[in-house]
Amino acid sequence: MVDDTIEKGDAQLQRGKGADDDDAAWGPEVPDFQTEIQSAKKHDSDVSTRQRQRQRIDDNADDDQKEQKMQPQEYPLYRHLITIRAEKQKGSLADALQKQPDAVWPSLSAKKEAIEKAALNDALQSDPDKVRRLSWSEKQIQKAAEDLGTTIVRFTQRNILWINPSFSTKGYRRPTHLSSNYNPFLGWLHGAQMVALNMEEYGRALWLMHGFYRANGGCGYVRKPDFLMVTEPEVFDPRASYDVFTTLKVKVYMGDGWRMDFKHTQAPDFWTSIGITGVPKDTTTMKNSKATENTWIPVWGHEFSFPLTVPEIALLRVEVHQYNVSEKDVFGGQTVLPVWELRPGIRAVALFDRQGNRFTNNVKLLMRFEFV
Repeated sequence: MVDDTIEKGDAQLQRGKGADDDDAAWGPEVPDFQTEIQSAKKHDSDVSTRQRQRQRIDDNADDDQKEQKMQPQEYPLYRHLITIRAEKQKGSLADALQKQPDAVWPSLSAKKEAIEKAALNDALQSDPDKVRRLSWSEKQIQKAAEDLGTTIVRFTQRNILWINPSFSTKGYRRPTHLSSNYNPFLGWLHGAQMVALNMEEYGRALWLMHGFYRANGGCGYVRKPDFLMVTEPEVFDPRASYDVFTTLKVKVYMGDGWRMDFKHTQAPDFWTSIGITGVPKDTTTMKNSKATENTWIPVWGHEFSFPLTVPEIALLRVEVHQYNVSEKDVFGGQTVLPVWELRPGIRAVALFDRQGNRFTNNVKLLMRFEFV
């Protein structure tokens, strides 16, 4: 699993600009596993057949052209690099269904849905003698995850799966400044090696990406968990319900540093919001502590508890909110921590701004982690 370069932006925060600015600061809540799948179904119902055909751009040829443009021809050593080409399956079940007369189907929509599912399944067929690369949009992974979860995992055990932000309903890729981000965990849970996000859309989805790649020293490479490579006795099923492996207890004692980075109009009311993102059974809604009143050094002493079935691919989400004089929910900081790298004990945890940069004066929380 490989990270892209994260763009750096202005780390300064502004406060008290109204509800629209508050929403822009936090970004939309990251959808859970089931919501991602349902959004794919809704997307299908809103797009006509002709538009859908325009969306089916040949990613294979497109990706190969990009590779050729990026390949510096003046360096002969590049010829020795190992490349994995994107190839289209031929003679597939989807092609066979397409040739069947409409009369044998109960409805055209039933035929279309069967062809689409067959095409996704065809694309996931592995060649024992060759490694393949497959490029999918977020809508394709959402649809395939509904019925083909274990097939995707099996495919990614010896092939490369690349997930990209979805196409627009007009049949071409959305400009980066207009597109939003999806939950990257949908790709990671199925073993996708490359999950691309829009780096200009700051918010919770991109914070998950930042936190996920803080693992392994922040080098940009995270080793795939062993359970995603297991073939016997059965392949990992992202939608299955497994037994609780451990329980993570998180206690938030206090925080400090805001008085150096925020305007001193009035001492704010801070509260913390903490949750887990991972497999469906581990993913939680954000849990809140009580708010402190009129202090720059809030003390909470609140403990949270999270039962985990697959801690090897779980992220701990931490957000700090505050009320200002106009009683708006204002951004106070955030961080996302890989659960599998948490060390038990009392730790000083640095917070980041909405763009993923550390605060200038190193705003921190004092927290305790415990696995029981």
